[in-house]
Amino acid sequence: MQTTSVKWRSPLRSDHFLQSISAFGLAKVVSWIAGTTLLVLLPRYLSDENVGRLVLGSVLVTLIGTTTELGITTYLAREIAREPERADSLIGNAMAMRIPLSLLGLILTVAVASVAGYDDLTKQVVYLFCIGYLVAPLSTVVNGALQGFHQMKAMACYSALLSSLNFAAAVVIIHVGGGLVELVLAEVVTGVIALAIATRVMLRFTRLSLRFEGRTWRAIVLGGLPFFTQAAGTLAYSKIDVLQLSWMTNDAVVGWYGLAYRLMGIPVFVPATIMMVSFPALAATVSDRVRFQAMARRAIRLVVFASLPMGVGIMVLADKLIVLLGFSEGFANAVILLVILAPHIVLIGVNMQIGTVLNASGGHWKWTTIAIAAAGLSSLANLMAIPVTQALWGNGAIGAAIVTVLTETFLFAASLRLLPAGLLDTATAARAAKCLVAGGMMALALWALRDLSLFLLVPLGAVLYLATAVALRAVSLDDLRELRRTGREVPVASV
Repeated sequence: MQTTSVKWRSPLRSDHFLQSISAFGLAKVVSWIAGTTLLVLLPRYLSDENVGRLVLGSVLVTLIGTTTELGITTYLAREIAREPERADSLIGNAMAMRIPLSLLGLILTVAVASVAGYDDLTKQVVYLFCIGYLVAPLSTVVNGALQGFHQMKAMACYSALLSSLNFAAAVVIIHVGGGLVELVLAEVVTGVIALAIATRVMLRFTRLSLRFEGRTWRAIVLGGLPFFTQAAGTLAYSKIDVLQLSWMTNDAVVGWYGLAYRLMGIPVFVPATIMMVSFPALAATVSDRVRFQAMARRAIRLVVFASLPMGVGIMVLADKLIVLLGFSEGFANAVILLVILAPHIVLIGVNMQIGTVLNASGGHWKWTTIAIAAAGLSSLANLMAIPVTQALWGNGAIGAAIVTVLTETFLFAASLRLLPAGLLDTATAARAAKCLVAGGMMALALWALRDLSLFLLVPLGAVLYLATAVALRAVSLDDLRELRRTGREVPVASV
């Protein structure tokens, strides 16, 4: 077997590790800014129906694409990191395997779009997104290989470049008067450009040649199965409601829900960052039960503390937010969805952190099981909730939003039972209750002063919440210092 000449710096060097974390942090900020700005921009330019078509096309292709990916990306990353000398063989076989799988995904997506009764414009959007299937094999290999070769800076730059190019292309198209089709085509093209650049980086460490080795194909399928199951369960739970809305309502309703759900995703940046910092620390301390549990408690407390004021603020000021962002009149129907989904910010943040704790302690299969159960329950509940709310209020997304919050509540209750015994103590529950009190005080103040400008209400609410939380000792500076200190002490070899 031909060995791979690997030239990357050792991942065991602490300076390489810290630089990688810094690069990821910077790229996350760049991606977040570009994505958030684009999210605010598009609904000002597109109608609610076209936003619905955009969301539907993206979700449909993503769902079917995941079913044909088979967890290969994550498997590649793990195996290349463990045995870099096998990189050429793994990459070549994975690439050869992904080609027929991607073609299958393309056929399935086109078939679904053709028989689902979508209008011609929606079909065009879906078909354009299907171009991604043509480069999906390469995308799988590049992402898995770069991570396996510990090229974290390259991955970070890839993510930031993709978001920035997509935003720049959208601005240009809007400026020249392009429409939905042009926006989708630009998104696909910018993705291909970013992938080509990332491929050039990958080729510095490996050769790209198709391999057809039966034993390796079998190993890839079996090895990727756990990762595929977890990804498919999580994705089905979080995306299936969009497809159900498209079947039982119309494009405008999908657009209202898609906008509200994506706006909810902006504050999730905070718990996602806490999760990113806490995971390596938890993984490193899993053998030390006392320290592991203390670290997990602090992370959960921080998520509650940081997420709750954002949820409360959106719930109280949802209508002012929509007006401030200057969205078209149809998106006024998204206000009630924002109000309903606001608790979802806290729930999803806590659930993400609980999932991180379970993954760090080897409980990923348990987390996968409840994610799949949540997807099934959510789908069944939507079959009743969407038609009822569509008939009553002409907005089936209300039902989907209610089901989303209830599903997150189910995940929270179920995952609590999976946590190691004694991890959540009365002190953690007491601090969460104090955060709720601080959030309630903030809500009352914002409601009483809601005639003021949003630019005054947001900082005023934040200061009031922080002051009340500190006075009640809902969070301490020691929590922040310990999380930062433990993250710095993580042995690189353990993450």
